[in-house]
Amino acid sequence: MGEKQADSYYDGLLDRFERICENPKMYPKVNNIRSGYRRSVYEKHSIYYVIDDDSIEIRAVVKRQNLSGRL
Repeated sequence: MGEKQADSYYDGLLDRFERICENPKMYPKVNNIRSGYRRSVYEKHSIYYVIDDDSIEIRAVVKRQNLSGRL
């Protein structure tokens, strides 16, 4: 992966974080993975987060559903 492509991917992840913050209930719950978690998939990564009162907490960013030991 070249530097330009890596920068673009990183910017895309940041944009997804912003989208999550703007509309956190847009993405599905994944209670089967962990109670209270939601997931947003961005290309090869799954972003797991929780909504806590009026804040969003990103709990994990995992590549290709490699969940073992991550959540």
